[in-house]
Amino acid sequence: MDVREFIKKKVAEGAKQVEIAKRAGISQGTVYKLLYTDTNPTMDTIVKIANGYGLPSSQFIAAEDGPQWDALPVQSLTAKEKQLLKLFRSLNERRQDRALDTLEDMALAFRESRGNEPQEKNLTGSKSTLKSVG
Repeated sequence: MDVREFIKKKVAEGAKQVEIAKRAGISQGTVYKLLYTDTNPTMDTIVKIANGYGLPSSQFIAAEDGPQWDALPVQSLTAKEKQLLKLFRSLNERRQDRALDTLEDMALAFRESRGNEPQEKNLTGSKSTLKSVG
């Protein structure tokens, strides 16, 4: 079931748009767009809805490569992004954290090498420590 179907099901069960929005931490306008327009939800919106209802976001995102990816209700993913997501999901939580730290350090090193201002905090909100990236 994709996120649109999930929202439509909740409305059919009697939930109001404002209740869904509040529970997920998104705007009522976003809920309306999911119900009545062809606007694709962002990954952030999908994660917020899943978290708001205590569900894994993977419920709305195909975990395996194949035809499900073509129907993914977010902006198109490249083959490399699909591969990265598939590999990331195969890791345990500790290794996922390490992988994120490594990617954040690589992105920071790249930004610094391009002359952009370094970011003090990484995506997870903790202080980033620059490691040697080769």
